[in-house]
Amino acid sequence: MRAMLTQVGIHPLAALGVIAVDSMLFGGTVVTSGGGWLVSLPVGIALGVATGFIQRHAPPHDDLGLAVGKGIMIAVLTAIPTPLPSALVAGAGTAGAVTMIRDRKRHRTGTKSAEESPTRKLHRRRQGARLNPLACAAA
Repeated sequence: MRAMLTQVGIHPLAALGVIAVDSMLFGGTVVTSGGGWLVSLPVGIALGVATGFIQRHAPPHDDLGLAVGKGIMIAVLTAIPTPLPSALVAGAGTAGAVTMIRDRKRHRTGTKSAEESPTRKLHRRRQGARLNPLACAAA
């Protein structure tokens, strides 16, 4: 279950930003009778890049491929001029929030799950390399 939430979830901050921007773009598209679609395409691309950076460097610490994939998904969903993508992003944001809350509880109690995600292992390895550069060479 945890692995699925990690693969599907996006950072709640990114989800809120996508929902807010998507609702503003949808309102503009309705008012301009479809002309706002030309604006939603570059905004969707910019939002996808921002989401990719958030996924890569914020607490989920997704690996590069997963962060880029989520960013592309957000860019495509934002460029679609309907309010439906907001529901999908809200679900992904909820999954991301659940993952963050679970990780925070595990961190506080000191318990580790039997299955640690590969992205979490990579993040721990990077943190160790920052603290001790010789540990990376020894491993």
